Amino acid sequence: MRGEYRGYAAESADFGCSTCSLLTTDKAVFAHNEDGSPIYRDQVYLVRLDIVGKPSFTALCYPGFLPGNAFGFNSEGICLSANNVLAKGIVTGLGRHFMARSLFEAGSLEEAIELATISGRASGFNYTIGSFKERRIVNVEVSPNKHRVHEIKGCFFHANHYIKLSPVGQLITPSSQARQNRGEALLAGGMVQDESGVLKVLRDYKVKDYPILRNGKPPDSSMTLVTALFDLDSKTLTIYPGGVGRMNQRFEPLLEVSMAEG
Repeated sequence: MRGEYRGYAAESADFGCSTCSLLTTDKAVFAHNEDGSPIYRDQVYLVRLDIVGKPSFTALCYPGFLPGNAFGFNSEGICLSANNVLAKGIVTGLGRHFMARSLFEAGSLEEAIELATISGRASGFNYTIGSFKERRIVNVEVSPNKHRVHEIKGCFFHANHYIKLSPVGQLITPSSQARQNRGEALLAGGMVQDESGVLKVLRDYKVKDYPILRNGKPPDSSMTLVTALFDLDSKTLTIYPGGVGRMNQRFEPLLEVSMAEG
């Protein structure tokens, strides 16, 4: 229930991630910076779960956390990443981490959307959900009492506040606003044509205090732990190192997984 209790924490807390999506006739990809406290550097791990009667799935996990609040995919062709949003008006209801975990049981994109927007929610989350079987990507913003589904056509960037869902009570942190502004500026510049462009956006460090590629240095409190790239056409998940880096620095993947084979 961390996501719900955090609503009562100090409003200076600046948690969250960044996601960049691209869907054209040539490319269907989305990438996600998994940002978190520096204490989790080298402490996150991939798990694969095979559950009788349910789709198997692979997910990045934090110690002591349910799968689903970072990124992963299942054997039905559903892949997803989650971004923190700071919705106001938290109520008694289903915790967002339980909801995020349930998405790995979806057999289709529409079923994943239904699970993400189920009634009786306590708080909110932002999901990027793709289906390589359907070659679709959607961005879903969820608050305690409303939601918005945005079908990705072209390129789209999302940090840690509601972009399409309005009006909604929320806290927008300095880092989220800076990353959103920078991400939209990079997309407007036309640099995102393929997976390389998507990764360049997420490796951008040009904003001094609050870059997209986060390094955990004050005033920012989080760092990019890893970057995940989902390619719906090749059906692969590629994970890259996070930490301090430069946009034009060559970096090698840590791991590549076939989503078709699990």
